[in-house]
Amino acid sequence: MPSYCVLYSPGPAWRQGAPTAQQDLLEHGRYLDNLMVAGQLVLAGPFPDNGGMAVVECGSLSEAQALVARDPAVRGEIMVPAVLPWQAIFDRRLGLSPFGAATAAKTS
Repeated sequence: MPSYCVLYSPGPAWRQGAPTAQQDLLEHGRYLDNLMVAGQLVLAGPFPDNGGMAVVECGSLSEAQALVARDPAVRGEIMVPAVLPWQAIFDRRLGLSPFGAATAAKTS
């Protein structure tokens, strides 16, 4: 399934001067939790000062954009998303590397 990187930047409703941890993001977190349970969220997390990033799996870019558009933080303009097609070619957890280094390191 194709992967998409979602970069979340502060939106118009972002409380200026407050770090990510102090924003009203409870419903955003619940939404991401539901996506993870549904198997669509691969990983997600905040940047310390503002915004965050997620990796989702969807059938197409338009599906990923629609998924992100339903996020309460996006609907509430707390965050503005950029959805980009993305492919992992290095993954230490899975031992993926086009150079074989991760596989060798995993077995050592």
